Amino acid sequence: GRGTSASPEPPADVVVIGGGTAGLPLAIAAATRGLRVTVVEAAGAVGGTLFMSGGMMAAAGTRLQRRRGIEDSPERHHADVMRLSGNTADPAILRLSVREAAPTVDWLMDAG
Repeated sequence: GRGTSASPEPPADVVVIGGGTAGLPLAIAAATRGLRVTVVEAAGAVGGTLFMSGGMMAAAGTRLQRRRGIEDSPERHHADVMRLSGNTADPAILRLSVREAAPTVDWLMDAG
């Protein structure tokens, strides 16, 4: 018939493929900027590789650590990872990772 029907959902501004450790922060960043976000995840739940790590993220020098009087730094984090990996980790990639880890954890905490 010619009756009115419910209008379809407006399209998403951003479609994120994968609800893991990269996709979810992207979705959060887009949503906090007012964009409509759709996350598409093939697994039965979101989380990606966090399932393999037990949901743990390592970071040194976060606000949470400072509030608890824990002295840590990206340099110490780098040294720990190199020691634990038997010096097999790529030092340049690791340096970038540990440098950005604390600001990422702080941002995630701010995002809830």
